[in-house]
Amino acid sequence: MNKVKIGIIGLGYIGNVHGRIYARDERAEIAALYDIIPERSELATRSIGGKVCSSREELLENCDAVLVCTPNKTHLEIAKAGIEAGKHVFCEKPFSIGIPAAQELLDAARRDIEEDHATPSSPAEKSAKGARAKARA
Repeated sequence: MNKVKIGIIGLGYIGNVHGRIYARDERAEIAALYDIIPERSELATRSIGGKVCSSREELLENCDAVLVCTPNKTHLEIAKAGIEAGKHVFCEKPFSIGIPAAQELLDAARRDIEEDHATPSSPAEKSAKGARAKARA
């Protein structure tokens, strides 16, 4: 079984909590770390592993899934970048500030789902696509 490569953006208190949890999970590998304060990433890599990245873009190139553990006001921008890069995104709460930002993030995720499943092949995919279409109607 391939491990899910985890990238963590934001290595304050909660980013380190999530990092320690995923570092113990045999299904996951801490692959990439990024914080705007580089010393935080360097300190975290000593305890949980992972490559210290110099940018969000570098982190997104080195992971399958991204944990967004940054200040609330940055969640929308970072989570959207993760979705647009085709990553699985886990965003600390609240995932946005305000309903318009929440809708923008939801729309980005829906576009990603629709692009990934443009041609459903299994009965489950066909059913899910139909349910999404009904929900939007």
